[in-house]
Amino acid sequence: MSEDNQQKSAEYKPVWDNWSIVATAIGMIIVVVLIGTALTYEEEWYKWLMIAVALFIFSFVFFFPYRTTLIDGKIIKLQFIGYSRQIDLREYSLIASGREYAKGSIRIFASGGHFGYPGYWLLKNGKVFASYLTNFKRNVRFLSNGKRMIALNAPKEWFDDDTEIPNPNN
Repeated sequence: MSEDNQQKSAEYKPVWDNWSIVATAIGMIIVVVLIGTALTYEEEWYKWLMIAVALFIFSFVFFFPYRTTLIDGKIIKLQFIGYSRQIDLREYSLIASGREYAKGSIRIFASGGHFGYPGYWLLKNGKVFASYLTNFKRNVRFLSNGKRMIALNAPKEWFDDDTEIPNPNN
């Protein structure tokens, strides 16, 4: 980190892309329908099954980062409902910018747009990354500490070197 970045603190509010808005709306409609139908059936097991499925669909709200903050140019803090996650930029370095790095990746356990794109994804090169993305088109950054890889939305000003890095998946 440069001397300028070490003194910087800033806040970034992630923006949803159109698909996330549509997928979240559809998911929430499904939740309402599942709970509504569960209440009309007499079989207990069906009620509990529908409620469990609805809660699973709704659970992705807890993995949606609604605020991202840079603290003293050294720590990125992701705010979620009920908890936060801190990423120390002295341990993690920027390895790629832009969505091209993840092109062709496969969802292992992740949301495909419902409350963003949280979860785990597998790149073509066999590496796994944890995604905290709300938008796959704007301010996409990939960080790594050598063992773990993270994808998040953050402005380029937060990083010393934000050059486009060639896609290793090609």
